[in-house]
Amino acid sequence: MQDMFDNDQAGNQDTVKINEMLPDVKIYQIEYDSRVKDPDEYFKKSPSPSSIQALMDKAIPLQNDNYTESLIDHTLEFRNRYFSLKYRITSRGGSRKQKGHFTYHYNGKLIDVKPDSSVDKLGKKYLDFILPIEEALENYYDRNVHSKPLEELFKIFWYSRSKIQIIERLAGISFEENDLTARDKLFCSIEDHLGASVLDDVLKEFNSDVNGSLDPEKNYAFMPASQAYDVQNGKAYVYFNSISSDDSGVKVVPALLANDKRVIRLDQFRRKSNQHLLIVDGSFQLHEEITTAIMNTETSSLKSKHVKKFIDGEIAALDVTPRMILEKMVALIKKVFYTEDETLYVILALFAYSTYFYQLFGVTPYLFLNAQKGSGKSLLASVLSKICFCCRYTVGTTEAALFRTISNCGGTIILDEMENLTSREKTADSLMASILKSGYSKNTGNTLRTNLETKSIEEFSLFGPKIISNIYGLEDVVEDRCIRIPLKKYDASVTNKMMNFQVFENNYSDQLEEISSLACISALVNYTEIYGKFVSIDLDMGSARNSQIMRPILTLASLAGQEYEDAVNQYYQTYMQKDKEWMDLNSPEGALKQAFKILEEEAGGSYSEWIDEHSLKHFVTRIGNEITANTFVIKLLMDEIDGKKNYSMSEVHKLIKRVNPNLDFGRRTSIGIASNDNWVRLMGNRDKVSVYQISLHGSEPCNSLSPEIF
Repeated sequence: MQDMFDNDQAGNQDTVKINEMLPDVKIYQIEYDSRVKDPDEYFKKSPSPSSIQALMDKAIPLQNDNYTESLIDHTLEFRNRYFSLKYRITSRGGSRKQKGHFTYHYNGKLIDVKPDSSVDKLGKKYLDFILPIEEALENYYDRNVHSKPLEELFKIFWYSRSKIQIIERLAGISFEENDLTARDKLFCSIEDHLGASVLDDVLKEFNSDVNGSLDPEKNYAFMPASQAYDVQNGKAYVYFNSISSDDSGVKVVPALLANDKRVIRLDQFRRKSNQHLLIVDGSFQLHEEITTAIMNTETSSLKSKHVKKFIDGEIAALDVTPRMILEKMVALIKKVFYTEDETLYVILALFAYSTYFYQLFGVTPYLFLNAQKGSGKSLLASVLSKICFCCRYTVGTTEAALFRTISNCGGTIILDEMENLTSREKTADSLMASILKSGYSKNTGNTLRTNLETKSIEEFSLFGPKIISNIYGLEDVVEDRCIRIPLKKYDASVTNKMMNFQVFENNYSDQLEEISSLACISALVNYTEIYGKFVSIDLDMGSARNSQIMRPILTLASLAGQEYEDAVNQYYQTYMQKDKEWMDLNSPEGALKQAFKILEEEAGGSYSEWIDEHSLKHFVTRIGNEITANTFVIKLLMDEIDGKKNYSMSEVHKLIKRVNPNLDFGRRTSIGIASNDNWVRLMGNRDKVSVYQISLHGSEPCNSLSPEIF
């Protein structure tokens, strides 16, 4: 480019302006007679002006110290009409100085190269450029990151000293995005551009932002990852494995399906510190971070393809009613398992369906499969593992693994071959027995453990549905929490007509996946109605415990139809009532009640079969209808009633206090038993026993009010 300027102050100003506007464009200045003010005057008044071409041929380069600045693809360039100085960033971050590849061109020729050099090491020759280079890099990579758009944050991250601020900015952008699908895509984009480690830091910051927006006064209950219900706020969640794909391949992602058809990814919850909570949807908190799927596709009841159908509105309301779910469950059980008692099919289906609501009910019965070898216990357990909620089949599982699985994941647990739970003696020091005794109720099913790394106390839930299988029966306290399914060994001519389980699993895999998925969706759709029925239903199952564990079963039966209610009542009369009568006679509690009954009925008579036989007349007195006896008498009667055990005095005292908490215990005293050699041997060669005096009321009071010793 060539130009002619006025030979005055205005011309000088134009020269400055054009240098500022076009510092990198080569401009030649055309010089003419300096005595003339402007070009027009020169050509008009000069006696012999040179031609324009002649003047152009003599033009000289216009001098200029200005330059342009650009930063594209991490290459900073200063350029004017004579030189090009480029600095391409190769590494930068933390407290380290930036390094880059430096080149200098002059008049189009490469003059200097400095590879892998920090800016302050470019040398004195480029001293005037060091501060402008550092300023330009600082402006682009480190300043005002909280106002930069997403794509620019991705570009500058690895070359910036402000990585923490960029992570905060990315978390803030994510927090402002309320649409879960869009937020998921945003997180995926962060991982694609910056990697999993950076996404992890963004998620920690994101969840810290979430915590900051929560109500600090609210109590956020723990949830197992498999299911949760927030009745008060109208929220319900069920776990599923979400299948997604990216450039690296197909992935299984842990997720929750909400009743409002939202999908919540559990792998996006991270703790910024040990003190931060992992709050799901403002309702519940997770026990721990869930970075990968907690269940395989087979264990997870809700399948990904049915989630899509539910979200797309392709599942009919009729298909997820309690009656329809139960009918399909009964039909599937009948294909493999045989029993003469049709009632048991209904009870099994009701139990299986109830496992999808156990966190809603807060109480759950156990299912006890009890029979001799070859009666189909394992077969039935295998069938139930396919239709119960998120079921795990275990043999020989450690107690620690069990309560951690229950607490963190949830779902149904099958405990096979539990022959070590048949009596109180065997379960006295058993952690497994403690888990089973407490884990039927959300209110009682918790245990505390010390985290050896953090030295903190952690609470784990034991609560959840369980299926227990053995041959020889259960200790009575555990069995008291069970729905017992008595199985019989049928002739081969009967069982051979049933479908082989492997064939059943292969041929009915689609139906099994469908019924478990529909049961999950049924829980999401119907939980409000079911919970309303649960809290209002009136039932009497013979005892407080029976009524407690059967409430979920009868609730679902009442919503399915009269024939289901009739089946539950028939089961109670046929099995539970008889079991209760047997336990009343054969449990320690039953032995204690019988001992009291004997004292109440026989004390004060002319002859007492029990009291006279044991030579206990001087240990029992009666005034009117009030009977006084010491606890050694109770112990001897219980030993006789049980027939298999000699109770210690400590056991008797604890049992009396538990079964009869309102009974008035008198002063503790010591009685001599040396007169009876059998008693001395029974008490470990001691001739004295520490006892309490207790007062009972007889059913046949004496006419005389004076003390009667007998």
